[in-house]
Amino acid sequence: MSLLYLSCSPAVQTRVEKEAEPVPQDRQIGVFKPNMPLPKGSERIGSIEIGDTGLSTGCSLNQVVRLAQKEARENGGHAIKLTRVKQPDMVSTCYRIRADIYRFETFDPNKDTRRVDLSKEEIKEYLSSNSDLDPIEGIWNYSSQVENKYSGKTTKRDNAYKIAILKRNLSNERRFDAVIISSNVESWNKIGLVKANISSSAYSSLYEVEWIMVNGTKTSTDFNLRDEGLISANFDGRLNYVDARLVKQYPDIQDGSSGSKGGGKTASGTGFAVSKEGLIVTNNHVVSNARSIQVKFPGSGRSKGYNAEILIGNKDKDISVLEIRDTTFAGFNSIPYSIGKDYSPGEDVFALGFPMSNVMGEEIKVTGGIISSTSGVKGSKMYLQTTVPVQPGNSGGPLFNMAGEVVGITTSTLNEKATGVDVENVNYSIKSEQLLSILSMIPEYQRNKVDKSNKASELSDMVNNFEDYICLIEVVMD
Repeated sequence: MSLLYLSCSPAVQTRVEKEAEPVPQDRQIGVFKPNMPLPKGSERIGSIEIGDTGLSTGCSLNQVVRLAQKEARENGGHAIKLTRVKQPDMVSTCYRIRADIYRFETFDPNKDTRRVDLSKEEIKEYLSSNSDLDPIEGIWNYSSQVENKYSGKTTKRDNAYKIAILKRNLSNERRFDAVIISSNVESWNKIGLVKANISSSAYSSLYEVEWIMVNGTKTSTDFNLRDEGLISANFDGRLNYVDARLVKQYPDIQDGSSGSKGGGKTASGTGFAVSKEGLIVTNNHVVSNARSIQVKFPGSGRSKGYNAEILIGNKDKDISVLEIRDTTFAGFNSIPYSIGKDYSPGEDVFALGFPMSNVMGEEIKVTGGIISSTSGVKGSKMYLQTTVPVQPGNSGGPLFNMAGEVVGITTSTLNEKATGVDVENVNYSIKSEQLLSILSMIPEYQRNKVDKSNKASELSDMVNNFEDYICLIEVVMD
């Protein structure tokens, strides 16, 4: 069978080798480049050649590809695979292409994916009654920007899915299901369909994801939990690049169990001064959702808290610089430590901080150990691995070497929940060079230089000298 069209538009010649019903208009016709693999079970059913007589219009590359897609749709093809692309030249003003037409089994989520047998009401009941939810659990709205790899065209899809992320079987602590609540994608608009398989990683804010695309192919990515209510992700599918974000809808992230005035949650962490004027360093995750921030310096004997605001917040490095903005704060005469950049495995280090201050009190706590490695999980060069024990509340505190230099910012610990096996004393600190790159952005910051002749050599003396500059950070969450 051969069809031939001649007009002022490009000439299209379609050869159909196997008859098939036309493909519905709401289904996307895929475009595969020559080196791109086709889905399993693909069957070639014909070919298309598009050229011109030399005088045609409407024949840019995107236009002729769309014309080929139209031909494939009308002849029952689910995709075209380009076999030749010729650019305009002295012979023709048009792009000229050849493509094979392929058909493959239609993906049906109702048949080909798992399903969780829970109603929306049962999901909300689980989320509202469970006091031990993982931060990723909840109901999320999914939106995305989709860039077609071939045409470069970008499409925005607002609220394409509403999904619930729940522990697998509501019990597995490391694996989660992303379950459809509703969708404006017709084939996925059935409650309970599992859109993604998710598992915890060694970092508390990163989750490993296997996402099922509309056509049934699977792609791997990470969900980056930016704060309590926002997830970002990128997907590299066969046909599209997808820049996605998920915004939490339920439960309300303001419904904290440890109430404060105004109904927000309270949290605490550790910070340390890096300037006489009152610049304070801590982890970004300690303060990123703060409605208000107060810093205290219990080691100085002053119980007063000072109001502080975020000057710089860097989510990727998990570092925030705070500025004390309180008329009663008189500043410091000097800072007794500097920020170093040298560290090596086996080196002795110690941390200062205020872990679980509501239980353990506001007296500064000292823990010691060694640097185990100068890289973090999966070889990340942003972290130091140490044997220094840390607890909740240590986050944001300084990690010192025995020369009295800050070489890291205490940030996280590896635990059984993240790995699935027993793990002992594996802890991470952000390297000081990451901090220096942030501080270099502040024009008035000058790197502190300490008179080495006056520096203490004993641990107890260093703790005594430093504790006045280590602060307890108390946050009311927004």
